[in-house]
Amino acid sequence: MNRPVPAAGWARIGLGSAAVVGRAARLGRARRWAVALASALGCWIVAVLPFARQLQLQGYDRSTTLVPLLGWCGLGLLGAATTPRLRPVVLAAGASWFAWRHPEVPSGARAVLLVQLGGWALWWGLLPLPRSLRPLRDGLVLASPLLLAAAGVLATRPGIATPAALTAAAAIVGLGSLAAPGPVAAVRDRLGDVGGAATEPLRRLGRSSVPLAARAARRVHGTLEPVLGPVLRPVHRVLRRVGRGLGTVIMVPAAALTSVLWVGERLVRYDPEPRIDPTTTWRERADLDPSPTHLFTQVRLPQVRPLTHRLHRGAALLVSAVLAFGPGTYDTLRGRAEHLERSAPKELPDPCKSNPDPAMDGQPGWPELGCELTEIVRVGRFDGAAVYRWPDYSGRYHRIRDGVRGTWRPPDCDCPRLRVWWFGGSFAWGWNQRDDFTPASQLAKAAWADGIALDIENRAMPGWTLGQEARTFAHLTTTQAPPDLVVFVDGGNDLFHQLRRNERGRGADESQASYAEAELDQLLANGPFSWGLVRDDAEVTLGGGQLPEAEVARHTLNRYRRDVELARRIGDANGIATAFAWQPSLPSGPREIGNPNAVDDAELARWQAALPVIRADLPAAVHDLSDSLDDVGRVVYKDVFHVNEIGADVVARDLYARLRPQLVQLRDGGPR
Repeated sequence: MNRPVPAAGWARIGLGSAAVVGRAARLGRARRWAVALASALGCWIVAVLPFARQLQLQGYDRSTTLVPLLGWCGLGLLGAATTPRLRPVVLAAGASWFAWRHPEVPSGARAVLLVQLGGWALWWGLLPLPRSLRPLRDGLVLASPLLLAAAGVLATRPGIATPAALTAAAAIVGLGSLAAPGPVAAVRDRLGDVGGAATEPLRRLGRSSVPLAARAARRVHGTLEPVLGPVLRPVHRVLRRVGRGLGTVIMVPAAALTSVLWVGERLVRYDPEPRIDPTTTWRERADLDPSPTHLFTQVRLPQVRPLTHRLHRGAALLVSAVLAFGPGTYDTLRGRAEHLERSAPKELPDPCKSNPDPAMDGQPGWPELGCELTEIVRVGRFDGAAVYRWPDYSGRYHRIRDGVRGTWRPPDCDCPRLRVWWFGGSFAWGWNQRDDFTPASQLAKAAWADGIALDIENRAMPGWTLGQEARTFAHLTTTQAPPDLVVFVDGGNDLFHQLRRNERGRGADESQASYAEAELDQLLANGPFSWGLVRDDAEVTLGGGQLPEAEVARHTLNRYRRDVELARRIGDANGIATAFAWQPSLPSGPREIGNPNAVDDAELARWQAALPVIRADLPAAVHDLSDSLDDVGRVVYKDVFHVNEIGADVVARDLYARLRPQLVQLRDGGPR
């Protein structure tokens, strides 16, 4: 069983590592590679290391535990992180090498390792799955506790029977998801709901603690600034220069090298510097075993350290920590307190407070639904095509992944299925509605009830205009498989932004608009660096006087026409059918179907003066949904744009009636 570790083997591992790193550097996609690398490392930790520990517990030597597990399997996973198309090949090669090269390990143990590697690689997303096997990921979510339990037993107790049983159970659960995908997905969603409800108190506590922490930081800063400021500022300036030099020249490479050496020594239980210090827990094996297989063994010895020695060492560590972290921490807290004092509002409204709301009262999930909405739009992300987008989110009522919101899907069937990309602003996205009750989900339900299966990808984004959607559509045609139909439901944000421009004297500006326009105006007016000189919320006025609402509407319509034509041409160039709809809004219907505080009278008058001009001259290809809710007979509008789930259902059914001829033609294979 004892087999020496050849030097050539270590050389091959080193060259393989260098090749992997070089390949990653040539890719030039650092962020995507970093995510895949983190996934590979996570898979390696939970699958390979527990098995290596199990072999150590059973007495196998380093040639069995170290070289294949930390070498071939580890490098196979790291290599799999750099080349997505070769991930299955590289991962299978690394695992197969171990299974073939080391027959001394029982076949049952090798099978456990291979199943663990495959399961965790699928769970971490390292192995791509075809569409027909996508339900397997839902099963792995349920099987992951079994895999974790098997890894824990492998790492702590000798024996393969219990881990093998847990691994087999995980495999049965995962494969069962292919036979019954519906129940498995339902169990996964139920667990997500339970987890979201369990963590909701923690999220509320975090939101309420932010203003308390800000006030505490300001008080601490006001107390310590007169006393410690004159002393710590010079020290901070000196230590910052010293720290930059040390961190750049010495500490970063030294820390990396030390960490690698320490991890390696601990894994192989090797002490490179034998000592005679009586306090060490390492002792030579020569006096304990006449024929040792390890040079050193760990022996429990009494820790005899004088009290004075421990006090001196503790004092030295405390002083070092204060000198290392004190100035930077003080400077960070001072800057954070000043920023909060300058920019934070005096009172932070509670988004979860349930005020009387005729439109939303009684809807399932309210007001927790509003809490999640506040979290989703807290911080925007830059987007090269659309200027900004909101980040992904996973909650009880909202599931957003890669910019696509969760949407109701018809059951599996042998019937023709149409892929639909759904674009729009917050109305089309489903503001104030749960995932399965957004306008996109309600459209899919209405079509399924009529015998048409629509797989809708809700790519709408709160705040987007038609121009932002068209540019995103153009970008996706270069990165995604084309759909059968693209639907644009918008118009409200286009007019809203033009009315806001008119308030700043830019009502005739027909350039592309977005919610990031205020930030861009600050940049154009004040330059990129104007901290402390211009208030963050100050408006920038560029242009002349204000125009009548009818003129503003005509400029809005001119831009909207160009964006419709742009989106239509993009679809024609890629063989994709397109459909356009102008969304409904409260000013275009009876006032009594909106909340009493949905809109003030002055704003309502502006919208009612502009909307008729636009509706009278919409492009012929645009379906006007402005009157969809006129006869709903109850309050559905929470504000100017957004409706509850009842309103979303009514609008979706009206839209389906208008789109049905086009959908039937696409389903039957007619021209697009």
